[in-house]
Amino acid sequence: MNIKRFQTISKIISIILKFTAIIMLGVVLLGVFFLNDYKLDIVFNSIIEDPIFHISSYHVEHLEYSNIIKNSLQITAVLEIAVLSYVYWRSAQLFKDLSIGEKPFTTRFAQSVKSISLIIIASDLLFPLLLSLIITLQLERGYYLMFDFTSMFLFGLMLYVFSGIFYYGIELQTLADDTI
Repeated sequence: MNIKRFQTISKIISIILKFTAIIMLGVVLLGVFFLNDYKLDIVFNSIIEDPIFHISSYHVEHLEYSNIIKNSLQITAVLEIAVLSYVYWRSAQLFKDLSIGEKPFTTRFAQSVKSISLIIIASDLLFPLLLSLIITLQLERGYYLMFDFTSMFLFGLMLYVFSGIFYYGIELQTLADDTI
């Protein structure tokens, strides 16, 4: 692929990611403003997809806690969408930089990819635990614990490895420059 085509594709991806981030922020604002409006009945259910790995344990006196779960899902979903829109925005910035000719084998670029990957990994692990905490705090008796990770966790791991590849490429470039 020639450089001009690569830059054009990077620009298109940047625009798509920014547009998606803006739409997601709009959903977050709707969720915040209508969080307690039961007439609207916005339920943010599983944001990403079914988990790859799932552990769930709970002890509840009575099973009439669907409203607690619904409210807790709304709270965590708003936070999860906000984090995901931030990741999309940061990714769009990276593609924009590539579209204007910045090289991917720079420390700044590799660090940005690494930070995005760590945000994805952390959010995929922490949001189920946050959901468990919010549900448990609302229960009169008992507890609710859920731990899982989705394909976003694996995607974050792949991005982390790619950032390592970028760092390795930077080192090889430095060695090649020193040799010449």
